[in-house]
Amino acid sequence: MLIAEELEVALSQVRLEHAPPNEKLYGNPLLGGLQATGNSNAVRAAWQPLRQAGATARVMLIAAAAKRWKVDPTSCHAEHGEVVHQASARRIKYGALAGDAAQLPVPEKVALKRPEDFKLIGTPAKRWTHRARSTERPSMASTFGRRG
Repeated sequence: MLIAEELEVALSQVRLEHAPPNEKLYGNPLLGGLQATGNSNAVRAAWQPLRQAGATARVMLIAAAAKRWKVDPTSCHAEHGEVVHQASARRIKYGALAGDAAQLPVPEKVALKRPEDFKLIGTPAKRWTHRARSTERPSMASTFGRRG
């Protein structure tokens, strides 16, 4: 939800994947660097880094579109997984820009959305694990095991 919020995409446009085991990259700083969650601290630990990642990707995608269209990036904005240039009515999906955006330098600082501009954060969302659990498809470490 945090990345989707900053990227201006719907939750339905996001695919969630578990991080591979690597405490150096994915360790929870609130749990001493362990790659784990607990004590309701996952969102507190990830709040800033995940929003920053989403905002950085959004800025880079906008920059890639602006470069392609030869317009100022400030004349473009992101919405629903696309970059839009209102003045010319052009729009392009993120997927078509991903390669170009990946070639751009990563900005060191980007502006995060203001809380009053949130569309996803603070709204109810279905838990992605419920369907998997109800169909007995393992989705979390606690759901793996042997029967009997």
